[in-house]
Amino acid sequence: YGNLLRKRGISIPKTSPECAYEPYWKSWGFGLDFTLEKIYGILPELMDMGIKVANLDDGWFDYYGDWGVNRDLGKFPNGDQDMIKFVENLHQSGFKTNLWWYPLGVSAASELAKVHADYLIMDREGNYPKDQRGLFQLCPAYPPALKHIEKLVKRFISDWKYDGLYSDTRGLSAVPPCFNPAHKHKVPLESFQEVPRTFEIIKNTLSHHNKEALHEVCICAVPHSPYNMPYYDIANASDPVNLLQTRRRIKVEKA
Repeated sequence: YGNLLRKRGISIPKTSPECAYEPYWKSWGFGLDFTLEKIYGILPELMDMGIKVANLDDGWFDYYGDWGVNRDLGKFPNGDQDMIKFVENLHQSGFKTNLWWYPLGVSAASELAKVHADYLIMDREGNYPKDQRGLFQLCPAYPPALKHIEKLVKRFISDWKYDGLYSDTRGLSAVPPCFNPAHKHKVPLESFQEVPRTFEIIKNTLSHHNKEALHEVCICAVPHSPYNMPYYDIANASDPVNLLQTRRRIKVEKA
């Protein structure tokens, strides 16, 4: 099956960079209530265990879509400068660090949704459909929306100096048909058909700003699409809900 897809131009890599196999810890161990002090406090234990990658997970941002930093006490009260300092501290302690996000998700309360609703997927009735997280989604077939994703990756990697990205949630597996008139789609299903472009733009932007940057993708118990897989280094198998699902999923992904 894999060979057939590759013959059709779906060039799924057969190997990943060596650093993709390194064990890592992520702040989800502390949940959304993490603090920087909790993360700093666990670094010596991780180093003793031989783990040299400590990732920042969910809870670090203000709104999906804007991806400004969470200014709560204990997190990043001084904004971007605290985020930059956090990454510097991890690097100086001998750790790499990757950043969690959901590239397509947009909160209704975000500045992006208020100012650039033209970036969003719209249904036939003129509403903005929501995914399982209750979020709007950027349209992968609309170039300005992809440009927004590109700028975010540049911020994370070039400005904040993260070593890679961890893209997450089931909304990355598919999006609804889009009827947004600003997009001038030939057919509404272009939004769904162009989902792989999301991963391609992330890969290209990562490579441009840091050739060693890794991209890991989690679809939360849903199998990875082979059309997306050419564009990331780690297709993880997180959050299986039962043995049958695990077996079927492993067979699909091994194929």
